[in-house]
Amino acid sequence: LLDLDGARAEAVAEAIGSGSVRAAAADAGDPAALARSLEGVDAVVNSASYRLNLKVMEACVRACAHYLDLGGLYHVTRLQLELDAQFRERGLGALLGMGSAPGKTNLLASAAASRLGEEPRGMEIWAATRDPAVRWVLDQRQTSLKWMLVTCFGYLGYKNARFGRIE
Repeated sequence: LLDLDGARAEAVAEAIGSGSVRAAAADAGDPAALARSLEGVDAVVNSASYRLNLKVMEACVRACAHYLDLGGLYHVTRLQLELDAQFRERGLGALLGMGSAPGKTNLLASAAASRLGEEPRGMEIWAATRDPAVRWVLDQRQTSLKWMLVTCFGYLGYKNARFGRIE
C-alpha cells in the first residue's frame, strides 16, 4: 500500500490488520522511484488520480508488475495504450478504465450495508446519469456537444472518430 503520505498508508494498513499489507511512502509522479518501491510486487491497482496513470504504468513496466487503473480521460488513455508493446514484451497485463463506478460505488454501498446491523431489504445506487432529475440536462449537453463536434469536424470526421460515434 503506497501513498505520497507514508503515515497515512501505514494507518490504512494497520486498520486493515491482516499483517500481510506492506505500507510505505512513494511518489507516483516519479516512475523510477516508484518502480523501486514496487520491486517484488506482482500487480498494481492504481487508484490515484488519472493524471498519474501513465507514470504509474511506466513504473510497472520497469518493475515487471501487472497494472489496473480506475480510468481517466481519453487523452490519457490514448497515451497509456502506447505502452502496450512494452507490457506484452514482458508478459504483463494492463487493464485500463476498470471504473470508479460501479467499482467504488459498489464497495462504498457494501461498506455502508455492513454497518446497518441487519441485512438491507434493498439497495439502489444512483449515478448522475441515472438520476431522472439530472438525466435530461446531461442528455441536452451531450446532444449539444455532439453537434458542435459535427459542425467543427464534419459528420464523417466525428462518425469515424476512434473514441466515439453518433447514435
